Amino acid sequence: METDVGNILLGGKQKYYVPVSEHLFAVLRDPLRDILPDDAKYENCFDRFEYFFALIYADMKAKQNQHFWGPIGRFGWKASRSFDKTIIKEIENESSEAKDSWPPLLAGLFDGSFKHFLEVKTAFDGIIGKLGWW
Repeated sequence: METDVGNILLGGKQKYYVPVSEHLFAVLRDPLRDILPDDAKYENCFDRFEYFFALIYADMKAKQNQHFWGPIGRFGWKASRSFDKTIIKEIENESSEAKDSWPPLLAGLFDGSFKHFLEVKTAFDGIIGKLGWW
C-alpha cells in the first residue's frame, strides 16, 4: 500500500518499494552534506534513524494496545536482500554487546530495558521477514 500511495503522491515517477523513504533520503541528502559529507555514512545514519523510528513507533503502538506495526523504510528493503549486512544486524550486535548500558537504553528508549528492546526488535524483525513483496 505504501508503495502505491507513495508513488502516486510523488508524481508516479518513482518506482520504488519504499518511495516515501527514498524521497526523504534524497531530499535530506544536500541539507545534511556538511554534517555527513561521506555518502556511505549518510546512508548508514539514515537507515539507523528509520529503523529506530520504526521500532519506537511499534513499541508505542503496543503500549497503547494497538496493532503492533512500524513504518518500514529502506532498511527493510535492504534486509530482504542481505539481512546479515544491514543496520538491523549492526544494531543487534551493538545492543547485544552493551545490553542495559547501551546508549539508547540509557537515554530511556524501550523503558531502558535490554530485555524489552529485544522483545520489540524480535517482533518487528519478524514482520520484516514476512514481507513477501520484497
